[in-house]
Amino acid sequence: MSKSLTFRVHLDDGEHLDIDAASSAAARLAAQKRIEAAESTALIRKIKVLKSERA
Repeated sequence: MSKSLTFRVHLDDGEHLDIDAASSAAARLAAQKRIEAAESTALIRKIKVLKSERA
C-alpha cells in the first residue's frame, strides 16, 4: 500500500490547491477534476510535495 502525500498544485491564476494523493500524477488528475468542477479555465503550472511531507 503506498503512502498518501500532500501535493500543492500551483495554477496559472496565482491560486493553489492542496491535494492528498499517492503520486504527482494522481494529484494532477484530482486537481484537474476540481478545476473542471469549479468551471475554471485555470491551468496547472507546477506540482510540488509539501515540505513537511517529505521523507
